Amino acid sequence: MNNLSSAKSEANVLIKLAVPIVSALVLSCLMSVIDTVMAGQVSAKDLAAVSIGSAIWNMVFLTMNGVLMSLTPQIANLIGRKQQYLIKPWFRGGQLFALIIMLFFLAVSQIGLNIINKLGATPETSQLAQQYLMFILFSLPAAALFQSQRSLSEGSAAPHHVLIVTAMGLALNIPLNYLFIHGLTISTENATYQIIDAYGGAGCGIASAIVLWVILITMSGIQKKNKRLQRLMNANSSFSPPKTTDIFKHLGRIGIPIGLAIFAEVSVFTYIPLVIAHLGEDKVAAHQIALNVSSVMFMVPLGLSQAITVRTGFQLGRDRIELAKVSSRTGIFIAFIFGICSMTLIMLNSETIPRLYTTDLAVIGLGSSLLILAALFQLTDTIQITTAGALRGYQLTTIPMIITVLSFWAISMPAGYILGLDSQFREFIADFIYLPNTMGVRGFWYGLIIGLTANAVMQMSYLYFIQYAVSKKCSVSKKCSEPKK
Repeated sequence: MNNLSSAKSEANVLIKLAVPIVSALVLSCLMSVIDTVMAGQVSAKDLAAVSIGSAIWNMVFLTMNGVLMSLTPQIANLIGRKQQYLIKPWFRGGQLFALIIMLFFLAVSQIGLNIINKLGATPETSQLAQQYLMFILFSLPAAALFQSQRSLSEGSAAPHHVLIVTAMGLALNIPLNYLFIHGLTISTENATYQIIDAYGGAGCGIASAIVLWVILITMSGIQKKNKRLQRLMNANSSFSPPKTTDIFKHLGRIGIPIGLAIFAEVSVFTYIPLVIAHLGEDKVAAHQIALNVSSVMFMVPLGLSQAITVRTGFQLGRDRIELAKVSSRTGIFIAFIFGICSMTLIMLNSETIPRLYTTDLAVIGLGSSLLILAALFQLTDTIQITTAGALRGYQLTTIPMIITVLSFWAISMPAGYILGLDSQFREFIADFIYLPNTMGVRGFWYGLIIGLTANAVMQMSYLYFIQYAVSKKCSVSKKCSEPKK
């Protein structure tokens, strides 16, 4: 089979695997978008509060899930090696690992609650943001356990399970949001009863927490009734299962760098609304609109990167070194094409989209200009995340983590801070190079463009180096000359 036909065949497999993953991620992201839209319809204060609270929640939630994501390539690799009998102990160990990691992040999240009061936002906005965060933190155990369930389904090429429960969660999220934002009052001829208090934007946190617990319970039922998963989970073998401590060590070795890489990226997006909070609620709200839109678009390459991880891990489990290369490169090319499409779509609708969130003209104007900048980094963002997915398939996460940390915190944030805000550091730099006038929140988005571009270039270079080294090693040792079927 030549490279072109292999790429076409792999593209079909990747798309079939990625579509339900992407759909589930988009639906999950839409929950955040709906929270923002529904809070914005109450007031700019509620919109800003949900923006600040969700920024801290997303940093905790996504970093935790990044650590727990290490189970997905391991399950795919076990299936590729035809070692299904090891899936059950790895899954059970992964669940216990998830609960331990969850306790750590629950403790860390308490720092976020204390930080909110020191951000320079109005007291009313800060109080609403704290309430939102406290409410949604009740779902952290459900989120951790659901990630292990997700790894089992996606690693065994059954991502439609995740899509089903996420679609159900989205449908449930909308009425629950309305209920807890506006409250429930029942009036009779003699009296009026307040059944549920109106929490404003903070009520979105209650709704999201309920949805995550419902999703966890529903997913448990689906996986227990699925015959294929049960066959994989109950495969018998005379081999002894791995020790729980060995499972923890492997998941930690692979997962902690993934979590740190995600933290480096998410914390940048979290830091921006925190550091611009003193500029005004309209600036925070406009940033949140642009971030929401780019986050929805980001779900496609993110889902594709997870499909690339599964396919690359599977091919490597079968010792198909060249097909692993084809899987990763085909997926990255598909992501590049999508990046062009998403960039065009955002640019063409940059003035229309903010009006879906708010009627505040100041927010609409700034939001439109930020969407143009968000459109510009679509190409490099899609490339860097899918390349990281391919490297996870090779179970390589430490170097990608270092690249991501450097790209965002040594490049993006200094550049954004220099371009966005007045500071002594900016004055020092201005003595050596020309700098334009401070651009406020726009400056931080220019910094993101610079950092994401650097990230994409370094990740791609590392992937090509690894693929060359693996191919050369196999050609010398000839251990991969007869791939498993």
